[in-house]
Amino acid sequence: MENTHSAEMLPDGKIAIATTSNDITGNIKIFDTYNSRGVGAPPIQQLDRIPAVHALLWDHQRRVLWAAGNDRSPLVEGSTSILNAYEYTAGSFQAEHESHIISNPIRLSTEWGLGTLWWDGPHAMTPIPNQPKLLITTDLDVHVYDIDSGTFEHGELVAQQYLKGFQPVDIRTGPDGVSLPRSDIKSIGFLENGNALYVQAQWGQVFGNHVNYISQGNKQPNIWNQMLYRSRWFSQTAW
Repeated sequence: MENTHSAEMLPDGKIAIATTSNDITGNIKIFDTYNSRGVGAPPIQQLDRIPAVHALLWDHQRRVLWAAGNDRSPLVEGSTSILNAYEYTAGSFQAEHESHIISNPIRLSTEWGLGTLWWDGPHAMTPIPNQPKLLITTDLDVHVYDIDSGTFEHGELVAQQYLKGFQPVDIRTGPDGVSLPRSDIKSIGFLENGNALYVQAQWGQVFGNHVNYISQGNKQPNIWNQMLYRSRWFSQTAW
């Protein structure tokens, strides 16, 4: 199996695994843990058309698997961040699915230089507690998707409304003078009361060096000061 990046428990003993393959098919692998045939057993289903999947989220109310990735390899010109929704019916996912563009395609030249081949793509996704909304982080910024209206909010408005107390981990300005304070958030999660954990990579690096904690809208002292990529609450996902 290709490089994996996220896993999500599903109904009926199934599990979804996101791969960061550059292929257009077989991007999400579905396995049956109730009827496992051991290590190396093939998936019972594969979901397509979302290369470089970085985040999965099971929506028990809507019976939908949300997936954040790209519409083509992030190394291909014009690769675009997308959010797909795969409906679960009668024990399997439907091949036809919703697809939403998260943001316009942008090459990651501010942080990684004019020669980079990489384009903006998602990293993390989490529900906003007690609201029908998903917060999605990408290489460049933060975004919120309103499930009911099918619309997005972006950038500073998202930070002010849903991440009060957010602080970037360092100075995040490129040689071109562009500031990206909310870039490279590798993981984020909320408790039901709105308290948040997030890991943001150091500028010019792919890892963070501590866990950031927001409580009651205020940034708290850092947690776990060492190199890491993701953090999460030991708690049920707060919808």
